[in-house]
Amino acid sequence: MRLFRYVTVYALLLTLAVMTINPVYAQSRYYAGYYYYGYETQAPWGVGGKIYTIDTSVPSGPIVAWWVTVILSYRYNYWLQIGYEESNTLLHSHPPRYFYECVSRLGYYIHQNFQAGPSAGTWHSYQIVYAQSIQYPKRWILRIDFGPYQKECDVDPYAPKDLQAFVETASNSIIIDGTHFKDLSWYSGRSWPLWNRHVSRADSPYSLIPIIRSDCGDNCEFRAYGGG
Repeated sequence: MRLFRYVTVYALLLTLAVMTINPVYAQSRYYAGYYYYGYETQAPWGVGGKIYTIDTSVPSGPIVAWWVTVILSYRYNYWLQIGYEESNTLLHSHPPRYFYECVSRLGYYIHQNFQAGPSAGTWHSYQIVYAQSIQYPKRWILRIDFGPYQKECDVDPYAPKDLQAFVETASNSIIIDGTHFKDLSWYSGRSWPLWNRHVSRADSPYSLIPIIRSDCGDNCEFRAYGGG
């Protein structure tokens, strides 16, 4: 949910500098998944994919989430995101719940849960698509399973700069075995072609297994595991 830093040499050098200055520096977020580009450019006007639902053990405090994202700006940390998450607060643990996020200069950081959530062992489709509305030119649609759970967001800037599909954890003790993304797609304006490129990322102790397919190579499906 906060995988929004430049993928540049500058960012890498800055990270190394922080780690050198502060030996007790601890990574606060861990990621495993795919970028479409891995840098800011003119990206497709939508992202979609199917995510398998797992129900993992989450220690008290941290959160884990599986999501697809449209990046609006790496520099200013603006994005649109939809997926499902699990958390364990001080009061009680939460089973998988659907969520969405809309972050732009139009307002504050927005993180909201839908009333329902997916059941473990089920597949669900997650999409973010530009509304193509003359009346609302900055509007995007975030939806699950093609409509039962849907949210519209107006954002500024509104042009897509990258696409992402990741599992994210707030602790490397969280086990993500069973994570599976497939049929990653981008919106062409009329149809949803499968991803034809990707840049992978897997922060230790997590690992990725790209799935090779005849229709998209290793670009549109992957598994992830590790943690604990």
